[in-house]
Amino acid sequence: MNYELPWNPNRLEQRIGRIHRYGQRRVAQIYNLMIKGSKEAEIFKLLQAKIEIIRKQLGNMAEVLGVLERISLDDLILRVLDRSIDIHQVGAIAEEELRRMDEIAKKIQETQFLSGCRQFTREDIRAAEGAIEDSQKAIPQSRDIQAFVETFLRMFGDSGQGDRDGRKLHPTHHKGIYRLLVPSVIQDDKLPKSYSRVTFERALATGDWPRNQEPEFLAFGHPLLERMVHYCRVTQAANLGGKLACMVADYVGLPGVIFNFLLRFEDQLGHVIREELEPVFVDQEGTVQPELGRKLFMGSNLPQQGPNREALTVIREKLTGLQQAAESYIRSQYQEYYRRVEAKRNEEIAILIEDLERFDRGIREQGQARLRTIQGEQQALFEDSTLKGQRTRIENQLKMHQHRMQERRSRIEKMRLGAFPAPELLNMVIVMPG
Repeated sequence: MNYELPWNPNRLEQRIGRIHRYGQRRVAQIYNLMIKGSKEAEIFKLLQAKIEIIRKQLGNMAEVLGVLERISLDDLILRVLDRSIDIHQVGAIAEEELRRMDEIAKKIQETQFLSGCRQFTREDIRAAEGAIEDSQKAIPQSRDIQAFVETFLRMFGDSGQGDRDGRKLHPTHHKGIYRLLVPSVIQDDKLPKSYSRVTFERALATGDWPRNQEPEFLAFGHPLLERMVHYCRVTQAANLGGKLACMVADYVGLPGVIFNFLLRFEDQLGHVIREELEPVFVDQEGTVQPELGRKLFMGSNLPQQGPNREALTVIREKLTGLQQAAESYIRSQYQEYYRRVEAKRNEEIAILIEDLERFDRGIREQGQARLRTIQGEQQALFEDSTLKGQRTRIENQLKMHQHRMQERRSRIEKMRLGAFPAPELLNMVIVMPG
């Protein structure tokens, strides 16, 4: 119930937005109390109606707020009150302000300097859809995370009987919610020894549960899953020469090893801007086959087949040399990796700069137009302290805007590609042809 209305509808929209926030499950009814027949109420109702029109035109209230913040509605109402004009004249004054809103809305649609939208061809859209579809295949889903946790418990969990068996997930009376015992190899004072209720499904984790029955969402970012991943990547990786993963795959060729390297790219401030996983396959004769490595990496194991023990022994004996061949190949590709990522990064920066310049140009043009309007009014009214204050405020706003633009340009330039740390060997997988 808004019993005290802010003069600027922007503030009212922000106030209402706090009620319609994420997690609100009930229908919110908003009531605005206004004094019937007052000038403020008439102006407010006119402005609210126009906001709704602009909202439909632009489709994004954030952009509408950005437009309205550049129009001093407070000044409008003060001018009305100071002049004590007739209530019938309020509409004409308000309509003039609304006309300026229309002009700004059209300017946005023409230049897109606020919306950030870009024009894409049908080919661009198809390429983006294809890239999204391909990337989805590499993003771990909840079932993948659950399979990883089950495998980790099976390999590193503590043996026991019944409810004390730490080598598996224990179902609860709620489907999709499990109990587990934390393996002793990753236990410390930051992890409990057991979890009574965990789930891999977001819908279950965000359900309406009593406080003592809320399940923990086991996903990336959860300390237990992060500890499991760290153990596999660091603790176990330190002894990869003695314990190698092994798979049997459907391909024609010699047995070999997939060396999975992590390529990390940083900007000039040292922030990681991109990470890539590069699988390199080296067969037992030392021949590097990167394309086969990518194919095998995205493929799957052949079911119910064990590795050839003799071939496994041969590869173990040659492992050091095969790893050196893989690392030599990765080093030879340094410049190619760098050029590819640098070109992509420069394209992204060029788009940011183009959008920033368009935004800058729009703001400056708008400010200059407002200054010309004030100058014309001053010539008609001689010296007016109110108009002089408005002009000073606009000039200061333009100076602050220019300062922010310089800071933003500087930050964008520092986003360019900087150091390229040495690739990190994550793991190795012996591969046998099926």
